[in-house]
Amino acid sequence: MVSSRCELTPNRPRFLLSLDSKIRSAWDGLILVATVYIAVFVPFEVTFMSSTVMDRPTFAADLAVETLIVLDILLNFRKTYKSEMGEVFDVCAIARHYLKTWFIIDLVAALPIDLLYEVCVPLHSPIVHLLKTVRLLRLLGLMQKMKNISQSSGLVLTCLMSAFILLAHWAACLWYMIGLYDLNTEHWHIGWLAMMGEQQKTPYCENKTSGGPSEGSAYLGAIYFTLTSITTVGFGNISPNTNAEKVFSICLMMTGALMHALIFGNVSAIVYRIYAHHALYGTQMKELRRFIREQNVPEELKTRMLTHALLTWSPSSVHREEILQNFPNELNMDIHVFQFREILGLPLFKDCSREVLRCLSLHIRPTLCVSGERLVEQGEAVQAFYLLRSGMMKVLTGANQQLGVLERGSLMGSEMPHGQPFRAVMSVQAIGICELQGMSVAGLREMLQLYPDWAQVFYRDLEHHLTLDLHRGNLLPSSITDLLVYLRAPFTDPLTLPPPLPLAQWSHPPTITPATEMIYTIQITMEEDSEDSQDFY
Repeated sequence: MVSSRCELTPNRPRFLLSLDSKIRSAWDGLILVATVYIAVFVPFEVTFMSSTVMDRPTFAADLAVETLIVLDILLNFRKTYKSEMGEVFDVCAIARHYLKTWFIIDLVAALPIDLLYEVCVPLHSPIVHLLKTVRLLRLLGLMQKMKNISQSSGLVLTCLMSAFILLAHWAACLWYMIGLYDLNTEHWHIGWLAMMGEQQKTPYCENKTSGGPSEGSAYLGAIYFTLTSITTVGFGNISPNTNAEKVFSICLMMTGALMHALIFGNVSAIVYRIYAHHALYGTQMKELRRFIREQNVPEELKTRMLTHALLTWSPSSVHREEILQNFPNELNMDIHVFQFREILGLPLFKDCSREVLRCLSLHIRPTLCVSGERLVEQGEAVQAFYLLRSGMMKVLTGANQQLGVLERGSLMGSEMPHGQPFRAVMSVQAIGICELQGMSVAGLREMLQLYPDWAQVFYRDLEHHLTLDLHRGNLLPSSITDLLVYLRAPFTDPLTLPPPLPLAQWSHPPTITPATEMIYTIQITMEEDSEDSQDFY
């Protein structure tokens, strides 16, 4: 027996438009354009266009919009929707949901009222035209789809201004209808349409069937009056004279006051949101300068502090901690793995499982060094392994003699002897602005203890992947600059730097190019004959 009750099946039905479908997004955009067309042209056609349907210049566009609405009704039976349990893919559930929500409104909006009137419906034209305004109910669906745009300042401001102009357009259509109504009263000669006709030398005749301003002039006058009323300017050259016009003007001014409050309130919020970071940055810099002044900070240290603050506190910089603090820990791990993919993608961590990488990512922090700032000082405890992401850094001895230059991709650290803290035997100083990623030594040791199998592989490969061993003082050549330093070191300062390593002992031989091949030949020659090498230099 087949059950009449629709149930969710594990297999997704075919020909469904899911929420993230590109086809659905494109179709919704097309329906959005059609809805905007309805909002603009339906009131205009009802009030200003007196010709028959077939003779109207908008007939083809009206027919296309009605066709789109009918197709949208059919497609809505294949569009998934989001419930409390997630996205619903069951066809029966989708149909029930649509029939209970927007089906009636869409069906009424899709009725070809003009065509029915031309073919077989014996109704008076004004009544038929007023029935077309039912299509404006589709704006309710448009408002529901646009409820999630509040975070986009530019889009919010655009929507508010569009709503303001659309309100003035609708009010202009109503104002024209009131003018037509007043022509049939005893005080027709003081109505705004009659007054405009006299001003333009096109007065109405006694039976009001001819004369008066053209439809184009009447619409311009109507939109001019509504805009001046809503914006509270009110020049007075078009003014309400009859009772109906005065009542409408009162309602229009009250609505305009509400629109003013809505628009200016949102604009104030948008401006505050734009300049919030600028205000915070100004406060932080003011406090920093106050601290520098009260503590009599030396000029060199003051410059470093201000430069670092300028780079890290700038309104254009991304405040990572503020963004990630509200995310759950599980999501934070995945974000950290992506953010620090450079250091986690090193060959040193190629054997790590996904769980190890996720845990390690929580112990990595971005670091910024300005020109002249020392990342590591000789004699101090090394707190992290550092990967140089951008910029260049120089390696210095205690006597501030340069031993080499570290370039992008260099890894600094140590073999972490016996799991004890270790001190740096050399200093590392930034050349220009340098961005680094630092992995905490304490966090790394914690992960090594937690995953002993990976720890054995890590300790075995560590010495082969370090560009600079801060504890032992080994600088592995990784660029032509380092090669030249190694070649010249035995003759400049043989006591502070070990002789250059033979090529066979290099853990990271650089890529051989014609330039580096020449240097290799020079080095081999120097190792064979030291005196000839010294003469060469």
